[in-house]
Parts: sequence; structure tokens; C-alpha cells
Amino acid sequence: MQLNRLSKNNIYSSLVNYTFDTSNISRYRSELMGIAIIMIMLCHNSIIFSNDKIQLVHTIAITQLMQVGVDIFFFLSAIGCCYSLKNDSNTLHFYEKRLYRILPTYITVVFLYCIVRSVVGAQLSISDIFERFSLVTFFTRDVLEEWFVSGIIVLYFIFPIIFKVRSSFLLIQSCLWVFFFSLVISICKIQIPMGNGIFIIRIPIFLFGILLFDYIEKGIRISIRGGMLGVIVWLVLFCTLLLVNRFNTVNPWWLCRALFFPIAVLLIILMLFVLEITNISWLHRFLSLLGSVTLEIYLIHEKILDIQNILFESFIKTNAITMIINHALSMVISIILAFFIRWLIVHIFRRTGKGRRNAF
Repeated sequence: MQLNRLSKNNIYSSLVNYTFDTSNISRYRSELMGIAIIMIMLCHNSIIFSNDKIQLVHTIAITQLMQVGVDIFFFLSAIGCCYSLKNDSNTLHFYEKRLYRILPTYITVVFLYCIVRSVVGAQLSISDIFERFSLVTFFTRDVLEEWFVSGIIVLYFIFPIIFKVRSSFLLIQSCLWVFFFSLVISICKIQIPMGNGIFIIRIPIFLFGILLFDYIEKGIRISIRGGMLGVIVWLVLFCTLLLVNRFNTVNPWWLCRALFFPIAVLLIILMLFVLEITNISWLHRFLSLLGSVTLEIYLIHEKILDIQNILFESFIKTNAITMIINHALSMVISIILAFFIRWLIVHIFRRTGKGRRNAF
């Protein structure tokens, strides 16, 4: 199982002259979801290295850059919603499918987590559970525990309206949304809750996914050079923001997140290029399997890490090596539990109606 015998020159030539087949987003959507969830599990780690240079590289390359996996999630979720609403234009059915896909799994994971945490000696009070897992507190108190779930439910709610009024101008609107939002924050020195900002700054890539759906449906190809022009425009906007921020310093988290949009798009194109020219069937199957349980893994992984950290700190001396082992173990356990919870939820709701079955 190898690359299709491409020399280095041929690979470079293929990449430069590569025309991006947008229909491959649909073809490899499961694999992309699998890669995204691996990125997110990597960014969840809290490994601390004694060497400052290694720690800096780890922080930038793993803890920060891997967060782009969340942007890829938003993008692919938008495309999945487009297919769902196109196949069944009933808005109520759409809401039902989305809620039955998220809430049963979410409630099950939170319930099991609270039980296990109480067993290992770190019981949560009712107020703690509400504070961390009610989803409402993300908007009212900036609680980041399950911010993705809170945010994606809001986008699911407004999606049918956006889908019906979508146009090619959504791309421009997506770019300008981040630019002007960031510019206003910087000039006016507005302090907004970090969690809400992390969600708002990712709305454009969700809109971009809706825009690209029509291209995917028609199988339109986009040249890599044309894509680079869009990235250059985005970088000009970003440099403008950077200049404004230099003289009007605010918390720079939003500025870093503004870069995630073009990085996510470029990574998706690169991933599709690699998936298209490779013939590693077992890898495609593995990534597709992970892609089928991304929600479960996302909900489980940080909770597994939390429980393991409690156990590790009690019995094992903490250092970089044990942290790496702990994190690798948490990834394996999360994947196994994700498939179990997926199987459990599907079987529980198997007889609860057609619309609900299709949610899984």
C-alpha cells in the first residue's frame, strides 16, 4: 500500500496544478471527520515539558493548531445539514433528527461521567452539574465545558433559514463577518466573553460550508491557484487586524481564531489531496469508522482525561512521559467507549419512529 509511485517532482507538479474537486468533500466526508476528531483529541492534552523550547513547539503545533479540527467540524456539519434538508425539506423533521442525534448521546455521556466521577472520589454536586452541563450557562456565564454542543444547536436552529436564502455572496459575507467583528472589538476595546467569541468567530466557516454545498452537488472543480487568491485576500484582512491590534491592544484570542478559517480550508484541501492520491484502504476504513462516532468521541474524551488525571495523580508520579501515556490511553478508551455508546443509543431508539431512526 503506497502512494501511486509519484516522484517528488511529480508530487510538487500535481499539487501546484491540482484542481480541487469539490465533490470529494462529500466522497471523503467521513474520513475528514475522522481526521478532525483526532486533531481535537490531540489538542485536549495538558502535557507539560520541562524544556521551554519543546513546550513552545508543543503549545503552538498541538494545543493551538489542532483546534482547527473544531472549525473543520463546523464546516462538515453545515454540509451534512444541507444534505439532510435537501433529502427531507420538512423543517420540523430536520430539527427532530438533529436533536435526537445530539441530546440522547449527550445526556447518556454526562450521566455516566457523573456516576464514574463519584466512584473515583470526586463527586459533583447538583449545582456543579447544572453549571457545567446545562448548555445554557455557556451563553449566560461563559462556561466552556460543552461550548461546541451549545453553539451547534443554535446553528442547527437557524440553519433552515440560512439554507433557503443562501447565495454566492455568503463567502464574501463570511470573510467580512470576521473582519468587521474583529475590527470593532479592537478599535472599541470591547471585552466579550471568550467562550461566546470562540463560537461567533467560527460561524463564517459554517456559512462557507453552506455556500460550498451547491458546488459539491454540481461537482465543480476549483484550481489551487484560485484558492490561494482567496487566502491572500484573507491574509491582507488579517494583517490589517494585526496592525490595528498593535496600537489598540485587547485580548488577542479573537485575532488568533480569525486565522483558523483559511488554515482550516487549506488543511481540508490538503487532506483531500492526500486521500485522493493514496490507496491505503485500511486507513480510509479506520478514518471512516472514527468519522461515524465523532460526536461520541468529542463528548467522551475530555471526561475520560479528567477521570484518568484523578487516578494518575493518585498512583503515579506525573511527568511528561506519564502524561503522554495517559493521553494516548485516553484516546484509545474514548474510541472504544464511543462505539459502545453509539451502539447503545441506536438500539434504545430503534423503535421510536422513522424520523428518529434516521437521526442515527
